[in-house]
Order: sequence, then C-alpha cells, then structure tokens
Amino acid sequence: MTLNRREFLSAAAAATIPQFSVKWARAASPVDRALVVVFLRGGMDALNLLAPVSDKSYVSSRPLELRVAATGEGRGLSVGEMGGTELLLNAAAKPLHKLWTQKSLAFIPAAGLHNATRSHFQAMDLIERGVSTDAFSLPKDGWLTRLVAGLGRNAPGSTLCLGGAMPQSLSLCETALPISDVWDVDWMPSDGFREMLLKIHAGDSALDRASKQAIAATGFLSQRLERDDKRQPILKDLPKGIAYPDHDFGNKMRFLAEMMRVNPDIHLATADLDGWDMHDNQVGQFTPMTRTLSESLLAFHNHLEAIGRPSTIVVMSEFGRRVKANESGGTDHGHGGLMMVLGDHVNGGQNFGRWPGLETELLDEGMDVAVTTDFRDVLASVLTQHGAGQSLAEVFPGYQAKPLSGLFRG
Repeated sequence: MTLNRREFLSAAAAATIPQFSVKWARAASPVDRALVVVFLRGGMDALNLLAPVSDKSYVSSRPLELRVAATGEGRGLSVGEMGGTELLLNAAAKPLHKLWTQKSLAFIPAAGLHNATRSHFQAMDLIERGVSTDAFSLPKDGWLTRLVAGLGRNAPGSTLCLGGAMPQSLSLCETALPISDVWDVDWMPSDGFREMLLKIHAGDSALDRASKQAIAATGFLSQRLERDDKRQPILKDLPKGIAYPDHDFGNKMRFLAEMMRVNPDIHLATADLDGWDMHDNQVGQFTPMTRTLSESLLAFHNHLEAIGRPSTIVVMSEFGRRVKANESGGTDHGHGGLMMVLGDHVNGGQNFGRWPGLETELLDEGMDVAVTTDFRDVLASVLTQHGAGQSLAEVFPGYQAKPLSGLFRG
C-alpha cells in the first residue's frame, strides 16, 4: 500500500476541539497500563457464544445449530454459573476458555445499552459517545476522546485506531492516529517536504494541531520499525508459541502488539471486527468468526505478556441478538449482549453482573435478553484501573457509574 497523504491529512482534519472541556488532574500514580477497546460491529449473538444451555426457553427458541451445544462432540465449555444457571462457552471459542481458566478473562453477560433501540447506527453512536439517550444534547466527542483529554496523554503516536477509520468513541480526538499496517506508519518524506507541511500547519487551529501530531507520530513510529536488508518495514518475529489467525483482524492485532512494543507511550488503541449482523445463514458464519476472534485475542494477550506490556482489553458490541431464531437460519437485532474484559490484572475465571433469565416475562419487550449491567459500569471499572476513577462523571456525562466490584485484582 502506498500511503496517500491527502487521505492521511483528511483523517487528521476530522479532529476539532472537544465540546467538553475536561480538566481533571491526572492521578499522581496512575496505573501504567494500555487500554485496548475491541468493538464487534453488527451485533454479536451473545447467546451463541455464551449460553444457559439447559434453559428450556433457550432450547425451544432456537434450532440446535444456533445454540451452544449441551452434549456431543461439539459440547460447549463450562465457565461456571450465574444465578444457579450453568453457562457454557461455544466450542469454537476454546482459546477464550483457556484465558478464562487461566483467570485472565472475565465475562459480563446481559451487558449493554439501556435504550430500546435496535438500530445499529443509533446503538453504536450512543455507546461510543458514552451516553444512553439522545433526549438531551449529545456530546460531540466520544468517551475515549474525553478520557484522553482528561489524562493528558498527548504524546505523538500514543493513541492508535487500527483499521484506518476513526470510531465515534475517538471523535474529535486530535492525537488519535488511524493506521492499518506498517505502510501507514512508514512515511519518510524528504526534509524539504516535511518542513513545508510543518510550515503549512504552523498555526494553532484544531487542524494544525492534529496535522502536526500526525506528522510527528508517523515519523516517530517509522524510526522504530524493524526493517529487512532492503530497509523495507517488517514485523518482528513472533515470540515462541504465539500464532495469530490468517485473517485481517488477526493481522491488525499482531500489528498493534508490534506498535506497542516499539512505542511504550501507546496507552490507548481501538480495533474493530465487523460482520456480526447475521440475519441468515448464521451457522455458516458464526463459527469461523468466533474462532478468529478467540484465536486473535489469545495471541494478542500472550504477545503483550511476552513483550512486557501490561494491558486491559475490553470487548463489546452494540447489542445482542433476539432470543428466538428467525426463519432464515439467523437471528435478528436484540438487546442485552456480552462484554468481555481480559488482561494480566483481571480477576478472571468469573462471570460478573446478573443473569436475567429467558422466560418470556423476563425478556425485554418479551423478545430479547434484558440488560442488567450498563456498559458504562463495565467501562468505569476499567477506567478506575487506568487513573480516571475520580472523573467518571466527565467521561460519561449525565450518568453516575457503578463500577463492578471485584473485576480486577488488587
């Protein structure tokens, strides 16, 4: 890929001054961990990943191929129980089960957005702005933008967006750098061209600041890339025993780990895995997607441990899917979903929150898994570990967050 500077500067130009002026002081001794937010775009079917397999309502609502198997060769993997209900993990998610048994991964079932919307666009927009309703004036920036501003972590290249498209959660973040691979970083302009760009953006407008950040970040990261004998950028060989799946998402996570190795200042990153909107032929799509997600997360977690980068990885989706399968071999937009938190300091091997049950009278609008844990409460637990525990009201305006007790060790 040849880097297109107009596209690059266009992305930088999207950054403007955040609506909220966040001015809290960074904690005196903040936990020096990176935060990685993985968003499963399309509404991941949580009930096909982690499910109460013996629940009569679950069994009667779905054909066997859209359920976590309770018996047989493909039987799900036990991850304990909630409220007296045993939960099994899809057999395709065996790498996640390994993390769970190693106590590095925690599940939060029935988590999500307290809003009745089943619209992908609206649900993602609200979640990434850090709110649950658009009844009042929405913040123009994202919750991660407010976090970055509040913590004052503004070093060039310290906030990365994997995939090239800026998520709403980083909207208006001047320091966020959208990248996809080593060629997005390996920009080596001549001294004259670089000086010309810096002169063009010598002012103090939002565009000027963002452009200077982008120029500095790519230059900084480019100097630290591994290179072959022809000076072409390459990724460093993986530590022994670590293997990513041959998939775009796996490649992105490997690249992110490499960037975190060469730049200790990276404290925040986002990555997306698209394709979870499975209204038909779900059986042919869900298993390979789940395997890709699981293998990538296990490899990424172990990779970060091998290079000594303490991190927290949060996995979320805009909503879950309907309890009852549709007539096209798939599932439609639902409500309550599943969040996952993994990392070296996560109090894993446990499930947090409250399982609401699947009887009709317990479902949201009689159709969907009810949300019993607000997504912001999960994120608040994470942010408390990252030096922003006293500033949750500014990250999540209009909401009094209730961090989950015991989600982290120490």
